[in-house]
Amino acid sequence: ENKLITLQARSTNQDYLSQMKQQDAGKDFLALTRVYEYVWYGEYRPSANQYGIIETNFKRFFSTI
Repeated sequence: ENKLITLQARSTNQDYLSQMKQQDAGKDFLALTRVYEYVWYGEYRPSANQYGIIETNFKRFFSTI
């Protein structure tokens, strides 16, 4: 929506991280991407406390972009 990254069918998370590096929210994007990869690919289940932290970070990220 804000044209911070260019979506492409063959792009990977690393491609998007490279694009976001130049943005102010790049570090937050990196952290959230790592959480996504741990949960999705690593089948990691965060505790309720960890989920709350992730949710707060996610909301903060979206408020900055």
